[in-house]
Amino acid sequence: MKLLLLPRQHLIAGQDFLVSSMVAQCGLSLLLKPQNRYSIPSIPPELVVSINPHEACDADALQAMFNSVPIVVHLHHQLEYLEGAKRSDAIRSLSFASAIVVPAKFLRKQVRALFPHIPVHVVPNGVPARLFSPASPEERAVFRARNGLSRSQLLAGIIGPMTGPKGLQVIKSLCSKIDDEDFALFVQYPDWQAVTENVGTSYRQIAGELKARSPGKIVLSPDTTPRLAPRPVRYFDVLIAPSLSDVQPLTALEALVSGVPIIATRSTPFYEELLEAGAKYRWCRTIPLPKRFKEGSREMSKLNLTEEETETIAKNIIGVLRDHQPVSDREQQRMSRKMARLGFVETAMCGAFDEIYAEAMLGFRPGSTRVRTSST
Repeated sequence: MKLLLLPRQHLIAGQDFLVSSMVAQCGLSLLLKPQNRYSIPSIPPELVVSINPHEACDADALQAMFNSVPIVVHLHHQLEYLEGAKRSDAIRSLSFASAIVVPAKFLRKQVRALFPHIPVHVVPNGVPARLFSPASPEERAVFRARNGLSRSQLLAGIIGPMTGPKGLQVIKSLCSKIDDEDFALFVQYPDWQAVTENVGTSYRQIAGELKARSPGKIVLSPDTTPRLAPRPVRYFDVLIAPSLSDVQPLTALEALVSGVPIIATRSTPFYEELLEAGAKYRWCRTIPLPKRFKEGSREMSKLNLTEEETETIAKNIIGVLRDHQPVSDREQQRMSRKMARLGFVETAMCGAFDEIYAEAMLGFRPGSTRVRTSST
């Protein structure tokens, strides 16, 4: 049995969206955490996988099984973004790994510097093709009519949590500036049950405040079914990604696989990797962040912009929107195929995971055949 540690049974973080495909396509079984820690199996499994190494329960479980089973750890955060115990637990989890998986090359370089003796593999995040693909002109027309949007108006979109690290300061500034601009802004925020149980109605309240800044130009869309089509990003002319720290944001990948260009703050070195891989600049325009942010390599609590910095970033984004050049249906299809060839689709991601898991199991030599039942 190959086990995937699952510290929560709902969709909150980006890596949570990978679980169903990993289970279905990689033959993993879930090890759930009923209370504060996992119940460690007495018979060693074939493999243990962690996608939340910053969680103490994952680090404890991996420590308990270290040397008795092969362990593969997936890292989805810049380590500097994590703080205190979260960072310590992530490093602890990584230290027990037979192999480490990261989604971007820059992160592999950082992790290799810490653990030069552990193989570190780069596997891009993959999005499900059944949900993300270029929309036809007819589909876009229907979407605009349904949401009261003009066919000729530029449609920009923002998707994600209404939080500071995800660029809320910039989003507020954008919403205050678009009254005199010839574009509309579609804001989709998480609103499914697990999110509302965690943050209450705060996202709804923030979204309402955003719309009040320019009621005629802003469309709100609470996302209650994140696993179901249709996904609004397919109908955008451009996605705005104003995050202050990222590794390889799924929302940006979803847009590009759908043939939608992005305007993103330089919150991760991944955007440079994307350009180096052959994505043209028109598909991935980036806006500089203050130098102290180090392209997202900054503690979460320190991801704050001054009012002047916020204004500058928002004005820069609007400047790029003013210069936006439409892309043809053929160009959208071509970009979608390029992203698939680069591995940013679910099937390619899971296929690469499978190979890494098989290699880890084949090369593992136990130092102990006994699974420790405590985390000490």
